[in-house]
Amino acid sequence: MKKSTLVNISFLLLSVNIASAEFSIRNIFGGKKTQPEPAVEETGPDLKFRWEITPGAGMYSGIVNEKVFTEKDELLSRLDWIDYAVPVIGCGFYGSWLNFFGKADFSLAVPYKWGRLEDRDWVGAGGGYNPLTLDASMFSVHDSYLNKNMNLSAVLGYKMSGKKVDVSPFLGYRMRNVEWTARDGVYQYDTEYYSDYHNAKEESFSGNIINFEQGYDIVFIGVDVKYNFSDWSAGVDFSICPYLMESSRDSHYVRATTFFDDLDGGFCFDVNGYVNWNKWRFKIGYEFLKCNTGKTVSQEIGKYKPPLLVAGHPGVTGNRFTLSASYSINNFNKKETASVKKKIKDALVKKLLIDKIFKK
Repeated sequence: MKKSTLVNISFLLLSVNIASAEFSIRNIFGGKKTQPEPAVEETGPDLKFRWEITPGAGMYSGIVNEKVFTEKDELLSRLDWIDYAVPVIGCGFYGSWLNFFGKADFSLAVPYKWGRLEDRDWVGAGGGYNPLTLDASMFSVHDSYLNKNMNLSAVLGYKMSGKKVDVSPFLGYRMRNVEWTARDGVYQYDTEYYSDYHNAKEESFSGNIINFEQGYDIVFIGVDVKYNFSDWSAGVDFSICPYLMESSRDSHYVRATTFFDDLDGGFCFDVNGYVNWNKWRFKIGYEFLKCNTGKTVSQEIGKYKPPLLVAGHPGVTGNRFTLSASYSINNFNKKETASVKKKIKDALVKKLLIDKIFKK
């Protein structure tokens, strides 16, 4: 590097320092007054209440297995309510203060013929057979019409933030009510030998065959872990319910009988992965639930007779996959920190001084 270049750079740096000192002296001795420099770091907690509303839509596919066991725990009957790509609309509400947060979510499925019902019975001389060793003796398949699927959940939690990762444990409650109606269809009943329904002739059903409604009460605990990138984030949340409560009403119109089930115990869990980009959230999830303890009573349809206790016990198993997208409407302002403001101001002052020197 030439000696003249080094001299010019040294002179430029000296000029900037002298100009900065002159700028400060003028301020002290009656020059133009400026606002005091902001603090480099904010002090005290952020007491702002933040809220968010997230309307969205999605779909789910899944299966609910309604089961009946004999007193010997042999499977006697199983109804498989199968749903394919059911559209869902919903909305979420979120609020936070300090590190505490609460949220509520509501979703409603679009009612339509979204799937089918498969009904199997293992009926024989002994009452019930193990399906692993003998196929069902009675089988039928029907069109399944989803009448409603309503979900409501509420969550309270605490958010712990690191440099890039947020960890949020939470406690919540979920209520669900679902109803299907099975219509038309075909059946094969081996009522002669009770061995294999394939031995029986296929015949047709017409009209409403079965109506099944179930309700869940789920208390769960879980954790949400999110990693924050520069302009987007991704995370996963997991929750588990160690004690499941379910009640159902199962009306069989061909038999003119309604069965009422009350189940408790069992468990369920739910896991979801999500990506937040701009104001959008894209989510994929899976849910599993199971309970095989409870009792059943039956009552004839249209007759005012007291319900009768049914021997054996009911059971339920469910699997569900979900996809959804939601949009965020919130008051999460991206405010600059004081240190960033100070750096911007210092850069502008130095640029003005350098421009002034070179103009001279």
